[in-house]
Amino acid sequence: MLRGLWVATPNEDQCDSLTEAEHTVHVLLCAGGSNAAIADTLHLGTETIRTHAKRIYAKLGVSGRNELLVHAGDHQHH
Repeated sequence: MLRGLWVATPNEDQCDSLTEAEHTVHVLLCAGGSNAAIADTLHLGTETIRTHAKRIYAKLGVSGRNELLVHAGDHQHH
């Protein structure tokens, strides 16, 4: 399970483009969760998490998890 981790979130405009489920997956991805760990935490299948991740990447204009982490770091709330 993934708990008690601080993570950056996208800026307001980008948050608006993510569904609630995508936002939850985004937070867990940025916390370093694997697809399997996120699926277990949210009681979903790993394919569902993979689909959410692909949609998040597309909406935020990133090509994968590493770029997502850089993007999240660039858009931290202070």
